[in-house]
Amino acid sequence: MIGVYGGAAGKSIEQNAVRAFDSFIDELWKQKYPRYRINYAVRRLREQGWIKLGPGKNGRRYELTPDGQAALEKYEIRRQTIAVPRRWDKKWRIVIFDIREKRKQCREAIRTSLVNFGFKLLQESVWIFPYPCGDVIELAKTAYGVRHDAIYLVCDRFNGDEWLAFDFNLGLAPYG
Repeated sequence: MIGVYGGAAGKSIEQNAVRAFDSFIDELWKQKYPRYRINYAVRRLREQGWIKLGPGKNGRRYELTPDGQAALEKYEIRRQTIAVPRRWDKKWRIVIFDIREKRKQCREAIRTSLVNFGFKLLQESVWIFPYPCGDVIELAKTAYGVRHDAIYLVCDRFNGDEWLAFDFNLGLAPYG
C-alpha cells in the first residue's frame, strides 16, 4: 500500500517573526555586545535585503523582508530534526524529486537536508526513511520552492527492503 502525503506544511516560523526579530535586536543592544558589531551585522542584513528599517516606538524597528523571511525559513530547515519513535510502524517514507539542472543549487540543498535528516539514497533522486517526517519534508519543499518538484510517499513493505531495515537497525524479517 502506498499513500501520498499532501498535508500542509504548517507554520515554518512563528506568526510574529517580525516582532521576534525586532526584540532580538533590542536584546542585543541591552546586553554587553559591542555596538559596532551589532551595527555591522544589521548593516549587512540590510545590504542583503533581508531586513528593512521601519517606524517604531523609539524610531527604530527592524522588519524582515520577503527575502529575509525565505532565508530564515531555510535556516529553520537546517535546524530541524525528526523525532524517532520507540517502535517502527513498518512503513517507509520515500521522497522523490526531479529538479531541473538550472536549479542545481536548490537540488543540492534539498539533498543535503535529506542526508542531515537521516535519509538513505535508494536510487538517483529517490530517498527513503523509516519514520514519520511528512511535516518536515513539506516544510523543506516550501522553503526551497520545490513543492511541485518533489513527492512524499508512505509505503508498506517492498521486495528488497531487508537491506534498508538492516541499514536503519530495524530488525525486519525477510519479505514473504
